[in-house]
Amino acid sequence: EELSLTDTTGGRLRPRPATPGSAHMARTDAFNQTFENLQSQIAGWKSQHGRVYLVGLSGLNEPTTVRDIPFIFRHPGRSEISRMVRDASKDPIGAVSNLVLDIALYPDRTTLGGLFEQLPGLPVALQDGLKDKIGVGLDFSAQEL
Repeated sequence: EELSLTDTTGGRLRPRPATPGSAHMARTDAFNQTFENLQSQIAGWKSQHGRVYLVGLSGLNEPTTVRDIPFIFRHPGRSEISRMVRDASKDPIGAVSNLVLDIALYPDRTTLGGLFEQLPGLPVALQDGLKDKIGVGLDFSAQEL
C-alpha cells in the first residue's frame, strides 16, 4: 500500500509523475525514487508523530540542489513555536532555521544544515510552505463591533 501525505495546500500528494521526453525526467524520477524509498519510514513517522507533512517545490525551475528532495516534517509543538517567536526578534533567520531543523524528518538535520549553507533563504521558504499547517500563516482579520 502506497502512503500519501497531506501537502501544504490540504490536498493529497503522491510522488510526482515523470513526463515522457521531459528534460527534467531524471530529476523527477529521483524525487519519486527517494519518496518511494521512504515509505516505511513515513509510516513510522506518522505513527510516532501523528501529523507529517511533505513540502516540495511546485515547479522544476528551482535550484537543482533542492529540486529532487522530498522535504518531510513533523508537526511542531507549542514549545517549538514559542522558541521561534521568542528568538525571532534577535535573529529571524536563525529562529526559522531552528524551527525547521527541529521538526525535519527528511533530510536529516546535518544534510538540511548543509543545504542552508548553500541556500541561506531555504529555511524561510520551507517554513513558508508549512506556515498554514502549523498555524503561523493563518489569515485572520478583525472588525469593530
